[in-house]
Amino acid sequence: SLRSLGAALLVTQQHFVRCIKPNSTKTPHSLDAAYVQRQLRYLGVGAVLEIGRAGYQVKLPYASFLGRYRCVVFDQPGLLDGPPREAAERLLRAAAGKLDGNP
Repeated sequence: SLRSLGAALLVTQQHFVRCIKPNSTKTPHSLDAAYVQRQLRYLGVGAVLEIGRAGYQVKLPYASFLGRYRCVVFDQPGLLDGPPREAAERLLRAAAGKLDGNP
C-alpha cells in the first residue's frame, strides 16, 4: 500500500547515481548541449541546485559521515575513536594530508 511504501522510504537512505550522456549517437568527443540540458532538467538537477542556493544544504550527522567515509582512513582506525564530531575532523585532516601527498 502507499502507506507502507511511505514508511519504508522514511527508514531508508536513498543514493542516486546520475549518468549524463553527452550525445544520443555515442560519438566520441561530441557534446549535444540541448541533449545534456534535457537530461539535467529531467533529473531535477536544477531543483537540487536551487535548494542548495536557498541555504538548505544536505548535512549528514557526524556518525553517518563517519560510517560512510571511514574507508578513507582504514589504515588508521584510531582516528575514529572519541566523540563523532572530533573523529570527523580528524578524518578530514587525514584525508587532506593524503591529498597533499603526506602519509
